[in-house]
Amino acid sequence: MSSPEASGPNPASPSWSGSLDVLPQAAFLLDAAGDLLDSNPACLELYGLSRQEFLGGGPVGIQADLVREDGSPYSQEDFPGTLALRTGHRVMGQVAGIWNPTTQQRVWLEVNAVPAFQPGETRPYRALVTLQDQTPQRQAAAELSCSEGRLRALTDNAPDHILQLDTLGRIQYVNHVLPGHRFANGVGQDWLDWMPEPFQAPARAAFERVLLTRKRADYEVQSPGDLRWYHCRLSPATEGETLAGMVLYSTDITRRRKPRRPCGTWSCGMRPSSPT
Repeated sequence: MSSPEASGPNPASPSWSGSLDVLPQAAFLLDAAGDLLDSNPACLELYGLSRQEFLGGGPVGIQADLVREDGSPYSQEDFPGTLALRTGHRVMGQVAGIWNPTTQQRVWLEVNAVPAFQPGETRPYRALVTLQDQTPQRQAAAELSCSEGRLRALTDNAPDHILQLDTLGRIQYVNHVLPGHRFANGVGQDWLDWMPEPFQAPARAAFERVLLTRKRADYEVQSPGDLRWYHCRLSPATEGETLAGMVLYSTDITRRRKPRRPCGTWSCGMRPSSPT
């Protein structure tokens, strides 16, 4: 977040006599004792208080139910505005959570405090505190993490063997290792390095076909470890119009497949993709 001194009106300046309402961000002013001098509507909306309720609360009101990211309370001495007044230095990028009694929700803020000095003085006579609402970003990150957790729980417990690849064929995720593969965890490695030579040709052909057509490619393989047959489905993973990678699903089909002549240590065969 940019400093309020960087451009535009500066309420921290001794010559300031206007209203905080002109500021694009939520803000309030503290005097040298840490008492409230002024606030703007954007600040009151974040706190869920009227102007009278906010300005009448004093330092205690500002810090009512104010917590850190770990949930521990902010003390008055550690509040960014108080620190700026005590040290004479800017305090930037602090994260704090306040409780909004109107919405009955926790609001997460980035808090910046800038001290101001009278000409010739070495101690601040007031401080400008600006607030930026970080709640939407934190909620989106939490929802994404929850969604990824649910998806990971599904894939980790799926009977299929699942690989996630980038467009260069590097492994981004693996849930189970096929019998006979040479690595226990191949994240970051070329997926073809997992395979004995006889299996690499059909796998490479399938990969190149998905790159070219953005359609699923199927092939079958017999593992060298337990001679079980797997049907492999290599599907495109897109982000909008962009091919972000591929997902490989390998399903054990040993019970419904007739034995075929092995190709080296692996038996392998390509077959056309299923109609889409």
